[in-house]
Amino acid sequence: MVSNMQGNVIVIGAGAAGIYAAYLLKNQGFEVQILEASERWGGRIFSYDGFDTRSIELGAEFVHGKRTIFHQMAIDKGIAILKNLGKDYYWYKNEIIKSKKLEHNPDFINYWEFHDYHYNYRGEEIGVADYLHSFDIPADMWHIYEDFAAEYGTSLSRLGMQSLAIESNRWDAGEENYRLQNTTFSALLSDLHSRIADCIVYGADVRHISHTASGVQVVSKDCKMYVADRVVISVPLTILKSGIINFEPTLGERKQVAIRQIGMDKAGIKAFFKFDKPFWKRKMGFLIGAQIANEYWVSHYDPELQSNILCAFIMGEKAERLAKLGKKAGIEQLIAELDSMFDGEPSRRLTDFYWKDWGQDPFIQGAYSYPSPHSAKLRKALARPIENKIFFAGEATNFNGHFATVHGALETAERVTEEIYESFLRPV
Repeated sequence: MVSNMQGNVIVIGAGAAGIYAAYLLKNQGFEVQILEASERWGGRIFSYDGFDTRSIELGAEFVHGKRTIFHQMAIDKGIAILKNLGKDYYWYKNEIIKSKKLEHNPDFINYWEFHDYHYNYRGEEIGVADYLHSFDIPADMWHIYEDFAAEYGTSLSRLGMQSLAIESNRWDAGEENYRLQNTTFSALLSDLHSRIADCIVYGADVRHISHTASGVQVVSKDCKMYVADRVVISVPLTILKSGIINFEPTLGERKQVAIRQIGMDKAGIKAFFKFDKPFWKRKMGFLIGAQIANEYWVSHYDPELQSNILCAFIMGEKAERLAKLGKKAGIEQLIAELDSMFDGEPSRRLTDFYWKDWGQDPFIQGAYSYPSPHSAKLRKALARPIENKIFFAGEATNFNGHFATVHGALETAERVTEEIYESFLRPV
């Protein structure tokens, strides 16, 4: 869509959705201003350079599916995409076992069937944990099932079985996961950022949004006022849940229900551990079924050049428990868990670590949204514009099954751009 529209748009939040929406709107001729509460762009994309010779991804790390905007962006830029992420291993009965050796284990057959075919569920809404309790699942398998929930950014007790099935049936991006090779998520989006970098106001912590027939007023924490014809809100769902942004008039009941009921936990931790040399199997990519972490994976997995960095991935109730303990105690528990798996090698070989708790980031406050009970029909309500003045973007507003992903966030940027374009053609 190419045009020469005249109008002013404020975008709140310089994450993936906000950056891309601003880029698209500017290309259409709109005057755009991005208000970012923090001092950096990227939101939950955060490629950190200060830990190793290669960047580590503190936030989004995997490309989910290849039928997506994000995957196509990488292809268009000639970026190699790594499909081989290593083999899955499981911590099971106090032993590290590769998945191939568990192919005939009936407990794992049941787990993989649930993991791969949960979208076939057609019953009434019930919590996923309650649903699974109706089956005879051994106690030593529950941590493995919890890893399934961690993929969605939460715990089994907080997912809705019906909502999960509905959302999973909407997914059409493809089932493979990939990594960007020899580059980062931030680098891939840097071209978009460079086109709108001069439009970003950092430190603009928005606290009040009001709208009338004539336009929109936005007020930041430091009492600065910004005025525009339209506003795009692309902050994380947790920020809307917190209520720190006041709306005038108040949001409609359906919108408020969506904000309250769509799940997003105020916790989500990635801890990186660097060792003087790797001590795990060369082909190991993921270690699933831990108790302190949901899983561990090898950062920068390369089948030829073995990485020396492990990432601990912790979501939901496990993340909340570690967050309460704090970084020092959390790191100690994770290393103790790794020691129990690898005969003390981790603590002997540890040279550095990095801890990122997204729940403690004041402008993010969590990981990503998930299908909580009775939430499947609420994403459209969350995404619906208000009187052609206030528009909503970000992964939580993706109602096509691609929530919780970078490509899902980018899709919502395309949607709000079209909505804003149409709003100028057919004003209220």
